[in-house]
Amino acid sequence: MFEKYQKTANALEEFIEEKLFDPSGIMYSGIDGFTGKPFDPEFITPLKAPGRAAFDPWSYCSYEDSIMTSGFYIEAMVLKYELTGDSLYLERAGKVWQTVKNIYSCSQVNGIGSFLRPYGGYDKMFAFAEPLGTDQSSPLFSALFRYKKHVCDSEKGDIERIMLQWLDWYVDQNFEYFYYKSFIAKWNPAADKTLEHAASYFLPALAWAFRKTGKNKYREPLEKALNGLKEERFNLAKCFIWASDLIILKEIMGGKFSEFFTQDVMEAGEKRNNYILSGYSEPGDRTLMRQFPESAKPEFKPYIDPKKDPGNYNKNKLRYARPATVHAGRLWPRQEVDIYIALAGIGYNKKEMLKKAFSLLSERKNVPMDFTHYVPEDYELIPESAHLFARYVGVILVECLRNYWLIKHIQKF
Repeated sequence: MFEKYQKTANALEEFIEEKLFDPSGIMYSGIDGFTGKPFDPEFITPLKAPGRAAFDPWSYCSYEDSIMTSGFYIEAMVLKYELTGDSLYLERAGKVWQTVKNIYSCSQVNGIGSFLRPYGGYDKMFAFAEPLGTDQSSPLFSALFRYKKHVCDSEKGDIERIMLQWLDWYVDQNFEYFYYKSFIAKWNPAADKTLEHAASYFLPALAWAFRKTGKNKYREPLEKALNGLKEERFNLAKCFIWASDLIILKEIMGGKFSEFFTQDVMEAGEKRNNYILSGYSEPGDRTLMRQFPESAKPEFKPYIDPKKDPGNYNKNKLRYARPATVHAGRLWPRQEVDIYIALAGIGYNKKEMLKKAFSLLSERKNVPMDFTHYVPEDYELIPESAHLFARYVGVILVECLRNYWLIKHIQKF
């Protein structure tokens, strides 16, 4: 059944190679799907971008997820290489890795292990001086974990050195760091629910680092986090959001994986994913969901949620947030696809999970406009503050290409 999507996968790869690299080789995280070019800077007004980027909204929006995008593309090319044996795809992965390595090297002026987001490219990224969040780190870690298996010993050593330094940047400051110049992000799974989301990077990275070095600095937070998974408040589908994160964690942990990820845990993860997907109930032949269900009412008018208006935030918290506009936009499933793939990849109802994942993935067919965040046909129905993501293509498009090759990889192996 996956062969029918080959045409779309080829179109995705062609679009990426032709459109998603800036002149220096850095991957854009988003360009204008309406034009197939980087956004006109005049289009990305401060109203469309978070306030923290108001001084340069184009650089922010064009590069916000560049490292995530690069991670997905490296992994997609490695997976395709492993399935086809064609060295062209390993070369493409290596080219993107070299650019990521350059970004990392530039970041070291902020401290060993610091990894900055490349907003605006090499010339402008220091004006933001913004470290990666764990949602960025997770896809790149997975990509490098796969890629380093196919390079010479010296290059593998360089990759592993960077992987350890980058993890140490978080570990050595007790997983607490300045984030978006407005609040301290802290991962403390033993005390609260912040295990969710950040676990996607920290658990595979800590498990790998402990296996490689045997150091207690990795073992202790790893054990605390894994023991936290046994508590009811944590759900697999909240913690592992990019598919390969969980699959690679199983590879690293080996036989100990099933001690923490029991059948009950996997069933609970599927159940939560099914529940979320039940909200994608818009009429029609596509699996779509309204971001705000009340927008289906004929009398609905877009408005700013007063609870999320930056003017009402505590000054020490998300004061740089963009106004949360309640609007009529709809979206496709995204991380729900990844979660089904993850479950298949760790051996849970493999055939059924792959079928569900592919069914959702294959609804995005037309490149590039089926790969926006909000459905582009809603563009005229939503307010200006939400326009950007009804025509923004990039990271989701690359993620879907990675998902296609990951599905095929799981199916074969």
